Amino acid sequence: MKSLLGDAVMNIVINVNAGFVPQNAWIHDLKTGGGRILGEACHFIDLIAFLAGSRIESVCTNAMMPNPAATTDNASILLKCENGSTGVVNYFSNGHSHYPKERIEVHASGRTLILDNFKTLHGYGFKHFSRLKTSQNKGHREAFEALLDFVRNGGKAPIPFEDIINTTEATLAALESLKLKTWINI
Repeated sequence: MKSLLGDAVMNIVINVNAGFVPQNAWIHDLKTGGGRILGEACHFIDLIAFLAGSRIESVCTNAMMPNPAATTDNASILLKCENGSTGVVNYFSNGHSHYPKERIEVHASGRTLILDNFKTLHGYGFKHFSRLKTSQNKGHREAFEALLDFVRNGGKAPIPFEDIINTTEATLAALESLKLKTWINI
């Protein structure tokens, strides 16, 4: 997706059909699992920053119920990037099990990419690309290999430390926004 889109300013929508997890499960415990926004949605915030090629500058979170808890798993996280790109992470546990678990849509420069479950990528408006189907690959192996190579050999970090800090701050801002019901600047 990144190579097809280049450096365009873009709108990114990520729908995560996370599935129901009982409230007494460890993931909902703020001390153990951190909740699904802190423990899972953070990866999609990071993905938006990566695809946009820009750090997040402000965040606004909305969730179901009048006063949602920090452990909610039904929330929409809106993101503004420094380069003008925007993103939304719709993280839901109340969807149907047959709907894709992860769907990523990117709209930029009159073109659209749609990725379902990290397996099927559809392109619209690209001259030499329309569809790619592969086995599911979320990049876990590649991430660990890059980290091990960095630890063993030094050199440039696989992910700049400032980007890791920005994703962390954006995720914490998502929780703060949920509590305060307003945009939070990073």
